[in-house]
Amino acid sequence: MQSREEAPRSRRLASPRGGKRPKRIHKPTVSAFFTGPEELKDTAHSAALLAQLKSFYDARLLCDVTIEVVTPGSGPGTGRLFPCNRNVLAAACPYFKSMFTGGMYESHQANVTMHDVDAESFEVLVDYCYTGRVSLSEANVERLYAASDMLQLEYVREACASFLARRLDLANCT
Repeated sequence: MQSREEAPRSRRLASPRGGKRPKRIHKPTVSAFFTGPEELKDTAHSAALLAQLKSFYDARLLCDVTIEVVTPGSGPGTGRLFPCNRNVLAAACPYFKSMFTGGMYESHQANVTMHDVDAESFEVLVDYCYTGRVSLSEANVERLYAASDMLQLEYVREACASFLARRLDLANCT
């Protein structure tokens, strides 16, 4: 009888189970399953990003423009101040996109004065730019409609129009 070392190579590979070779299992490489690039989407990313931008706004962090909303009939320096992030306003609002990226005078100013909108409506619309949410009521809907129309915030303008249409009644038409 030959020792294990003296046995021919083929016999050394034989298994103790009946002299048959064990089945060779081919493990596919990772590249056999995953070829080419992959694109993944983090569905929570945009909501988390918006929430973080809102927290920056609330804490007045990284604000690079201050919007002063002046009450009609008042002069500059008498309005309510809104420190904002220029990129958020421009991304969310066509009016500000034109203002900040269209080569207008305001595109390079740290302070911008607005006259044709009331401060309460502007606050609601800036909040909308940072959150994508707007709260409508009978007390604010008409002013928000006018302000959102001026700022070209179509979603809010259409929401205001729909809100008003749902409440339209012969009793409240004059």
